[in-house]
Amino acid sequence: MTRTPAPLHLGALLVVLSLVPLTQIAAHAQADSAVAATAPITPQSIAINYRERPRFPYDPQRLKMRPKLDGTIGENEWSPLYTVTSGPITGTIFQNWDDEYLYFAARLDAPGWVCINVDGNGDGWLRGTDNLEVCIGPPDAEGMPKVIARVLDASSGRDIPVWNDKVVDPKQIGLAVRTEGGSHVVEIALPKGIAGVNPRRNAALGLRVDLLPATAVPQATAPYEPHLLLDVTLVEAKSVGTTGITPRLVVPDTQVVPGQNFGATLELSNQLEADRPIRNVTWEGVGPAADVLRLVRDVAVPVLKGLKNLSLQYKAPIPMGTIPGFYQMAVTVNFDDGSTVSSNATFTVVE
Repeated sequence: MTRTPAPLHLGALLVVLSLVPLTQIAAHAQADSAVAATAPITPQSIAINYRERPRFPYDPQRLKMRPKLDGTIGENEWSPLYTVTSGPITGTIFQNWDDEYLYFAARLDAPGWVCINVDGNGDGWLRGTDNLEVCIGPPDAEGMPKVIARVLDASSGRDIPVWNDKVVDPKQIGLAVRTEGGSHVVEIALPKGIAGVNPRRNAALGLRVDLLPATAVPQATAPYEPHLLLDVTLVEAKSVGTTGITPRLVVPDTQVVPGQNFGATLELSNQLEADRPIRNVTWEGVGPAADVLRLVRDVAVPVLKGLKNLSLQYKAPIPMGTIPGFYQMAVTVNFDDGSTVSSNATFTVVE
């Protein structure tokens, strides 16, 4: 466990955890009681309405990216899932993945609880043993975030589902919590292998993230209570189309080494009969990848014929000395009629 508190006179607190033993959390309960004696806080039994899916607009395509768990949500580091705009706590939820972890983050307008539900197989909450709930509370008086992890066992051999709070070891969960001013950030990494978590390309799963006030008590629902989740798909590339045009970005080799050529193909499909002249196409790296991928803006692009497909190519060498890690590229196509399509993809630079 590594704890890195920022100076208290700045009003900031950072706790970065890769190991969060339940025994340590229990050990701090007495400290919490002492604080409560001097500044009474009445716990609130605010229940999450799991019979209703989150009503906020969300992006079901979850892009493969590896964020850094440091209590700071950097620009282009995370992909937003949805923004909670109503309720006692508001904030933005983020979610990404790689081959080893499902990543979640939340930026709250005040310290509070972040409760994550994951249906690892996307086959419904009351089925199997892949129903995971993880709740992260704000740090206590000694700077330790509260952690609750439990699995709903709804396997076919049982008469009724049963909650199990022993099967998941909280020490497996990567965690960073930072409170500064009026902002509270929680970053979480759920490793492959716990409660059916198996992140992979095109995997379909159900998930939701709910926010509760710091004084709330996240209670387990009745075992037979359904949890309605959002359906998402884990992707290595995501696209935004326009009427009649479907883009698809393909990266044949998602793992490259410095000095190797990186290639990508954008496939455009025109479902309309009318031709679509293209004004320009821009290929670029996003965030740190801006220093890795050569910026290309092509204005000599063939017309996308009606009811036809068009493939556009990109190729550039990965500079020597590039730091290994996850990177993201983007391609944007501007048509003469003012419409735009875009697509993003991630790749990894390895040693």
